[in-house]
Formats: sequence, structure tokens, C-alpha cells
Amino acid sequence: MKFFRFLLTTAVLSLPAVCLRAELIPASRLTSWTPGVSVGVTGGIPTNRNTLIDVTKSPYNADKTGANDCTSAISSAIDAAVAFNDGHVVYLPAGTYKMTGGITKSGKNNFTIRGAGDTTVINASGSANTFVLGWSTDWGGGVAITNGLTAGSTVLTLANVTGLTVGQQLRIDEQLDLTRPILDTNHDLSTWRVHAQTVRITNVNTGANQVTISRGLLWTLQSGLSPQAHPMAYNVVATGIGIEDLKIDSVGSTASFTIWLEDVTQSWVKNVHFVNSYNYELYVLACSNFEVRHCYFDHLNGSGPSHSHLIVEQTSDSLIEDNIFYQASTHFMLNYGCSGNVFAANFMEDTTIGGGFGQSININHGAHNSYNLIEGNISCMVEDDGYFGGSSEQTIYRNWLHGVSPGATRGGLDSEPPLHMKRFGRNHNIVGNILGMTGKQYKAFDSTSPYSSYYILGYPNIGNDEYSGTASLINSAPWADWAAYVAGTYTGGTGGFQEIDLDVAATATIKGNYNYKDAQIPASETLSGQTLANSLYRTSKPAFFGSLTWPAFDPTNVGTPSYDQIPAGYRYVHGIEPPGVGTTQPPANARTEIQAR
Repeated sequence: MKFFRFLLTTAVLSLPAVCLRAELIPASRLTSWTPGVSVGVTGGIPTNRNTLIDVTKSPYNADKTGANDCTSAISSAIDAAVAFNDGHVVYLPAGTYKMTGGITKSGKNNFTIRGAGDTTVINASGSANTFVLGWSTDWGGGVAITNGLTAGSTVLTLANVTGLTVGQQLRIDEQLDLTRPILDTNHDLSTWRVHAQTVRITNVNTGANQVTISRGLLWTLQSGLSPQAHPMAYNVVATGIGIEDLKIDSVGSTASFTIWLEDVTQSWVKNVHFVNSYNYELYVLACSNFEVRHCYFDHLNGSGPSHSHLIVEQTSDSLIEDNIFYQASTHFMLNYGCSGNVFAANFMEDTTIGGGFGQSININHGAHNSYNLIEGNISCMVEDDGYFGGSSEQTIYRNWLHGVSPGATRGGLDSEPPLHMKRFGRNHNIVGNILGMTGKQYKAFDSTSPYSSYYILGYPNIGNDEYSGTASLINSAPWADWAAYVAGTYTGGTGGFQEIDLDVAATATIKGNYNYKDAQIPASETLSGQTLANSLYRTSKPAFFGSLTWPAFDPTNVGTPSYDQIPAGYRYVHGIEPPGVGTTQPPANARTEIQAR
């Protein structure tokens, strides 16, 4: 497959969320993030796939002792399941399955690969990615969008609809907008298009040259920026693929990815335990309505800044919820035009790299990501690293971001400012979080804004705190490199634009965040009597919380935060599901020796 470099009044909103939109966060910065409707698998991950193809039975005869290679047997069983096209399950009973080669299935639909939980172990070795499923990403030439440009529109008028079919994915994008700025420091501004949304065609009206899309536009497209719809070259996206209830141990593998899913929709990875991957454990590229749930992303076998548990790229409307991420320089990364996704109720621990801090949650490495929600997680930090360009309309809500990673130090301190929102970022919402940890000190940064110690706002670099002067397009005081970039003569790549970008702080909504230095919500972030909604994506407490308190974190009543306040953290600390939840077991090696902090 082709590899792209990194990376009430309505049915979708609760009344409290509506109130929050009106009072705290401008409505133009938010969208609908409703599980099973606008994000994740529509209707939820199927629970009625019960017809099994047992890989250990004839004619497949996979060896579950780990002695003989099972790659061919598993591949043949997948082909048999695909032939039924009705959700047949390729079942791997408890045992150890040796895979010395990878399995690639292009354009195959409606099948599940399922084990018996952590007792089903795939031992992956060799240099091939273990599973590569979907299609190859090949966005076709852009077709002009001539009408239906406003945010929320689901019917787009195109210059023509020749060759477009129901089920095909579209990438909606427009040219770089230097007024915000939306840019990419490595590419020509006349041709590069990074602000994007991935949708599916649900209807084609050939007489009117119109398509209906699966999700309304997240923002209003500008006719002056040549908005376009780019159809995927393959007419039908791969759909209905599930991988669930097994463990993949890649200790003998040098593959870049354990699981690679590309041009896939309405699909999922659930209750999978990844461990010892050499580079990346799960890569989700050019997908929509994807779901990652109740997984354990365990430590990587490789190391370095470009090693990550989960990379999501060119993907929209996906739900990543209730997962454990342990020991990686980057636990989760969004890249290149990701929009409308939710990353929620996940637990992350240990982002140490070379004695320093990694990134944990990176919401923007490859530009330009937008309208993504980061809610209810426990993590060292959230970062928009600004390396290739910025992001916009990102919402960071009700998380505990403690700024601590085992063995990591910064400037002599064993803690890190938990929010890094670097250059080119605009209209971010940082609301209702708990920042820091009791007894820790945090380096203060001169961001020439009222925010310090817990925020790094507008700085230019990923790996250091260096800068030279300040810049503000709002105040007509641009970067020294700006004129050359606008003129098309800029050659500095990612190393330019070294001033602090003051507009990151100036355009951000930063409200209601409790920090441990002040031991309160500071006056500059006061809620002024306004009430925080329980959630921006759920209308009620989800079942997987069991008897745990929901929402987990309240900046107006902090108490003593602990790792086991969310289900994923509870599994990490205690090795079992939280009270009140069913019998699905977490990975067997959940680190029960770690005490809640």
C-alpha cells in the first residue's frame, strides 16, 4: 500500500453541551461528536457476529502450539470469511500462533479476526507488517465544489459527478489560508492543501451534479480558496472489518507497523493487546467512522522520537476510547488533515525518551488538523507541535494532564508543562482540565500572555525552548520569514518562523482549568458562574464506567486525582474491570503493582 508521510433541539447534543456552547466556547469551534452517530462505528461495534471459522480446524489446520508458521492458514480463513460477505468471524482459539509473514487483504469487506482474549497470542516475526487491510490511498484529482459550502452542509454541488459512486470516500479540502494562517512550511502554498475532512458519498444526483455526504461540513469552505472534493481512486471503501480479543507480540519483528488499516470505514480494533512492536503498533490512514476501544498498547521494542503506539492520519469521525497506552515517546498522534475525531477516556503512562519528556498526546504533527475532541483522558501532556504547520478548533476538555513521566526531567525538574500549543495554532479550546500533580514544580515560560507554568503557547520548536522575538498577524507584526513565504520564495522548511506566535494565546479559549501551583482555577480562567457540561460527546454516563464517578474530573471539586478514576486507568492499576462492568478481561499483564497516584 502507498505510504503517506506523517499523519432537546437536536439528536446529537445534550442540553448541558448546548449551554456550554453558548457560554464558554464559541459554537463555530465545536461540532457534533456523538458515538454511533457522528463518530465511531454507526450504531456501535456489532455484537451479532457469531458465525465462526476456526483456523485450527480443517482445511486450515493452523498450529496453535507456536511451533509452525500459521500465516497461510489464517490468510486462507480470512478469504473464506470474506466470500460470505456477512460478517463471518475468523476465530483463533486460545493458543500461540506463529506468523513469520504478513497478511495483506485489499478491498476485502465484512469479516472479523477474533481470538479468545489475551490467551490468543500471535507471535509476529520478520519484516512484514502483521495485518494490512483496506485499500491503497490514492486521492484522485480534485473536483470543484461550487455550492453547499457552509458548515453543516451535507449536499455539495460539484463541477461534475462523473465516476462517483455511493460508498466512495471523498477528501474535502481547500487551498492554504494565510489569513489564519493555515500553511505547511515544507510545501508550496499554491498547490498544497492540508485543511481537510474525509467523508463518504451516500447519494449521487447526476442531474444536479450533487453528492450527499455522510457528515456535514465541519467548517465553511471559502470559494476564493478553490474548495475541492477528491474521490478515492477505488470506487468503494473497504467496510465492516474488525480485529478483536487477541494479543499480538512482535518481539521478533522488524516491521514498521503491526496493524495498518487504510481507506477503511465502519471498522474497529477492540480489546487487542499490542506489545513489542518495533516502530508503530496501529496505523489508521484515510479512514472514516473508525473505532479503537478497550485496547492495551504496551511497550515498544524500538525507540526514538518517531515511535508511536497509534497514528491516525487523513481520518475523520473516528472514536478512540477507553484504551491503555504504556511506554512510548508518543502514545497517540494525529497527522495531515484529521478532523472531527474523538480521543476520550484513555489512560497514558510513561512517555520518557532519553531521560526527557516525549509528547504523549500529539494532536498535530503533520498539519492541518481541526475539530478534534480530547476529553477525559489521563496523560502527561497534550501537544500541538507546529512542526509542519498548525491546527485549529481543537478542544481539550476535562482531562487530567499531570506533566509527569517516570525518569524524565526538564531543566532539573521531574515535571513538564502539560500543554504545549505551538506556533500557527488558532482557536483552541482548553477548558475544564486539571493540570499538574501535587508536590511538583513546573518551569514557567514567558509566552507574553497571562498563562504560565502549565502552558507553552506559540513556541516554534518541538525539541527545545529557543525562540527569537515575537510575531502576531493579528497585530500586523508577522514573522521575519513571512514575506518570503507569501511570495513563494521561502526555503527554510520547518526550521524557520522562530518567533513566539502570540496569536496562539490570543485566539484560545482557556477557561476553568485547575492547576496545582495556584491550587485553584486562576482568576484569568474564571468560569464566572458558568457550568461545565458533563461531556461534549456523551449525553449520559457510559456503561463501561461501571460504578466509577462520571465525569471523572471536575476542576471545581478536584479532590485527589488518581489513575483509577477512569476505567482504563482502573484496569492498569488493578488488573481488572472497574466494579459494575461485565466480564471482559483486560490484558493479563496489566501492571497491578503500580499504585494510583
